[in-house]
Amino acid sequence: MNRKIVSISFLYEDQRIRIGCDKKGKFPLPKIRKSRLPGDALSYMHPHTAKAFVEHRKVRDSDPVLTLSDGTKIRVYLNGDPTGPVVEAMSVIENHDESSATRTKLLGGVKKRVKVSAKPKLKSTSYIDDYDFGFDYPFDDGLD
Repeated sequence: MNRKIVSISFLYEDQRIRIGCDKKGKFPLPKIRKSRLPGDALSYMHPHTAKAFVEHRKVRDSDPVLTLSDGTKIRVYLNGDPTGPVVEAMSVIENHDESSATRTKLLGGVKKRVKVSAKPKLKSTSYIDDYDFGFDYPFDDGLD
């Protein structure tokens, strides 16, 4: 039986927040990027591996819980104490990260998209090869 992590939940301002994983098996957390102007900040979602997510300073002290594909829930840290990780939870996390890394490695070549032009562009118009444009040979090839 292969149990996969569907989501990781944690307490935030007395509410349990659930974060699901993306297609790559990563868990997004908001990251704030400060701009040069005072009081102006931008936030964007930054993906983390399952291990990095539960060890993040904002999550590890907030009693993270794994929700697996079969519906079971596993506490990551014993009694919510980040100094005592549960072995079963860490095993599931490591398996999840290894499988997502393997999936990313297998699909590694698909990431890049190359725009292919239907009409090739010549860098220089001073050289034109008649053979490429389908013109007749200037001599009789004897095939008539």
